[in-house]
Amino acid sequence: MSRKVLAVCGLAVFALLAGCGADKPSAFVGHWVEVSSADSKPMTLDISKEGDVFHIDEKKSLFGKEFESKLEGKADSDSTLSAKGGAVSFRLQDGRLFYKGRELSKSS
Repeated sequence: MSRKVLAVCGLAVFALLAGCGADKPSAFVGHWVEVSSADSKPMTLDISKEGDVFHIDEKKSLFGKEFESKLEGKADSDSTLSAKGGAVSFRLQDGRLFYKGRELSKSS
């Protein structure tokens, strides 16, 4: 009887540990569009993930001129990404992405 209990306990511990490495930062992956923009064309971010590295493609219009930048970032937590050695950060809160004082929502 004790072997059965030990086996069940072992399986329970294994199941708990298997869920510990869940990839929550993958919530950053997708196409993001600025919620409210003074410019006629809102800023967009396209975020993809390759291994532990996040590729962030930013497109924005400033004074009628188009700008594009590409960053590589890493997850600091389930709700924070950083790029440029921590000089730039992205915060995920309540399904919104906050970046450089701007608020973006995920687009399908």
